[in-house]
Amino acid sequence: MPTRLLLEGRDLEELLAKVRDEHGPDAKIVSAEKIRTGGMGGLFGHPKYELTIEVQDSAPSTAPSAPTVATLTIDDLAAMADAAEREGVDEVAFAELIETPPAGFARTIISIASINAVHMSPNRGDYCLSKGGVSMMTRLFALRLAEHGIGVHEIRPGVIRTDMTAPVRDEYQARIDAGLSPIQRWGEPADIGRIGCLILIVTGTIGLRLVTPG
Repeated sequence: MPTRLLLEGRDLEELLAKVRDEHGPDAKIVSAEKIRTGGMGGLFGHPKYELTIEVQDSAPSTAPSAPTVATLTIDDLAAMADAAEREGVDEVAFAELIETPPAGFARTIISIASINAVHMSPNRGDYCLSKGGVSMMTRLFALRLAEHGIGVHEIRPGVIRTDMTAPVRDEYQARIDAGLSPIQRWGEPADIGRIGCLILIVTGTIGLRLVTPG
């Protein structure tokens, strides 16, 4: 019964040598794929290769045989990896949108941070830190993607009526009634959705920050 193993690495030649050294020339290459780890939709990710190999641990199988290590070259593996990458429709489509966007198509990334990205809340330090990170990420992405014509924008919700704010609803209602915000009402999730729609019609901008205090 053959056993299948998955090997990962940044270099195809090193992977092939590893297969030869550890499993011998009769190990069969079932597939080779080039993938990206990390990043966002293929951007900022790190490329690496994955080899799926098959090794015999009993009598040889009578099933159709995959190419063995002895019959494959680095060019063969690269061709297999490229073919597998082309089958990854989502990542390829994303790359094509970057290179050749359809006419009139606004490519936009919208991040949802919080007003706590800049307004301190001592009782929620971890939350403030994470939202400050989202805010910086947005600015970095805006600069990095500007050359591709991709707008990166940030929404900073304030006091929004959600499950997260339910435990402090009475406290914030009293503060709203006392003038916390110019419009004395809670922000609603639909307000954030409307702002997102507004951003989507904004073109020709590198980065836009919208604060929605609620």
